Amino acid sequence: MFEFLQEYLKWIQITILVGIVIYVIKFENRNLLFPTALIVGAGISNIADRFTHGGVVDYFYWHCGFDFAIFNFADVVINLGVTLILYLAFFVNRETK
Repeated sequence: MFEFLQEYLKWIQITILVGIVIYVIKFENRNLLFPTALIVGAGISNIADRFTHGGVVDYFYWHCGFDFAIFNFADVVINLGVTLILYLAFFVNRETK
């Protein structure tokens, strides 16, 4: 998707991950620790792929009569972490207020 960034993408991803970690440490939101750990761990996996293979290695090809998606497990975990953060932001935080 961001193939035009080539070598810069891994450094951009590292910067984003460091920013996420600093944000969580600064605001000490205990509810976000698990989803953030999922995102950071999967992000580190993707960055390791970029350094070793030159790009993220995709290994799931889902098709059911049509071409749908090609993705890796780290992408699934990142989406899970983001979904948990959105769930916490929209449903759990409203119940406590």
